[in-house]
Amino acid sequence: DAARVIVDKQVRNYGLGDGAAKKVKGVMDEIDMLSRTQSLEAEHIGLLSRKLNLPSNLFTNIPELNGKGFIEMNPEIIIRRYHQRISLNIEAARRYNDPFMQKPIDDVTNQMDDQIELYVNAGDFKKATALMKERKIQVQALTDLKERVFGTYALPEDPSALSVRAMQFSKHWMNMALMGKVVHANVADIGRMGMALGVRKGFRGALDALTVSAIEVRKAGIDVEYVGEVSEVALHGRFQAITGTDTIYSGSSKIEKFAEAGSNAMFLINGLSAFTDITKRFLGVHLQSDFIDISTRWSTTGKITKRERSTLLRLGIDEDMAIRVHDQWLQSGAEGPGNGTQKLFLANTDKWTDIDAQRTFRAALTEEIRTGVVTPGPGDKLNVMHTGIGSMLTQFKAFAVSATSRTLIAGLQNRDSRAVSGLLSMIAWGYMVDIIKSPDFDNRGALSLDRLLQAIDFSGATGIFFDLNNMVEAVSGAAGSPVGIRPMLGVEQRFGDPTVSRALGQVFGPSVGLSANLAEAFANGDGSDRLKAVRRLLPFNQLIWWSSTVDKIQREAATLTE
Repeated sequence: DAARVIVDKQVRNYGLGDGAAKKVKGVMDEIDMLSRTQSLEAEHIGLLSRKLNLPSNLFTNIPELNGKGFIEMNPEIIIRRYHQRISLNIEAARRYNDPFMQKPIDDVTNQMDDQIELYVNAGDFKKATALMKERKIQVQALTDLKERVFGTYALPEDPSALSVRAMQFSKHWMNMALMGKVVHANVADIGRMGMALGVRKGFRGALDALTVSAIEVRKAGIDVEYVGEVSEVALHGRFQAITGTDTIYSGSSKIEKFAEAGSNAMFLINGLSAFTDITKRFLGVHLQSDFIDISTRWSTTGKITKRERSTLLRLGIDEDMAIRVHDQWLQSGAEGPGNGTQKLFLANTDKWTDIDAQRTFRAALTEEIRTGVVTPGPGDKLNVMHTGIGSMLTQFKAFAVSATSRTLIAGLQNRDSRAVSGLLSMIAWGYMVDIIKSPDFDNRGALSLDRLLQAIDFSGATGIFFDLNNMVEAVSGAAGSPVGIRPMLGVEQRFGDPTVSRALGQVFGPSVGLSANLAEAFANGDGSDRLKAVRRLLPFNQLIWWSSTVDKIQREAATLTE
């Protein structure tokens, strides 16, 4: 009788038994059927109709499971991923009447099929065959882009597989070990904003924000908040995109959760999240003012520069839309210099009644902010960088790849004084980064060719191309025959004589590089080399606030081992 009572209690509390198993299978089959159905009726069925009629402790309190593998319990991660994923479904449903973006792909397919049929009926089989090949390419490209947007490209069939979890764990661990001083490198973002705003206007705006226009800057910041670009502290969107950790699944073991939590904490502790929010807010405040100013001049006098016209057109604002933007600004109070402000135009998009104009304006603001403060988007990265192994091997390369299109190519296309001054500003701030990161014993001249090349590298002005040069220099240097920009100009390579582990790190990413460095140190190095290799793998060892103290401890420990 006592045993029966215990079993009955378990069944009532935890839903164990055949009945519970059938319920679980039935609901899971329903969810699977809905996910495979492309009809709008299935897509808009609420979540409540899909819930399991079982107590939640079935998944969290069973001793044998210990909460593993079923539910993510960290509310911060849950909210962040909900925002990142569900917001995309909402926008896709609004734009395409399909939250999964399959409808526009089907429309393209059907249109091309109709044209192919016309060619076949006309007896032009050559054109029909060519269009069939083109259809395959285009549909595949659209499908890949859709999956990259939703984060499902090359999604592993079994996210719980050891290989998948190991790669994700490795990326989080590299964030903890290597990203302590990343805010130094991001100082170059200040120079990049000079390309978006103009160097003179950028510096003048910074001074005004601290003095005469401080109040209006705070007001204009509200519009930047509406577009969601000052949420880095909460959502970590930029650093996840840069480091390849923007996946839709979490680890289940304690060490995996520690690495993920530590990776999240790193970008708060090292100051990058706060720095990103500040720079995006500053840039957004002045961009929204510029957009209103240009739209007003375009719709009233027509006197705008070629660059201003091309910028708005690139962002989806043509002359008709500029007129609508101007009208909405007038209706919302027309706040600007001489009418409530001294320096800035205030968009006040929350008061706009033309929803299409509001969304277009906000989308333009978002895109330009993400260009000025480079934030990799799904379309910026190569397909391979969205795969598990690819994202690990190319970790920390997403920024350079994105900067290639957003900064370098955009600057070359504009070919005007702002582009030139912007690139020079980026290099100048790259000098600042090099000086900040230089150790006390660095004896390079302030105007040396070595420092110039390093400034260009740190500036990000060349996008991925200087990264590729560094890769070539490391590999060729490790092979004993240095090739690249520095050897060609007679300048010492960035890391001196590259080792095999350094070359592996440049080609295959930091996880492989640091692992190889550890093996190299224990195989051929002395006590100091081993301590340094171990230290580089320790979480938070490079953190800006105490890295110098860790350096001293490492040197003293090395002395003791000798």
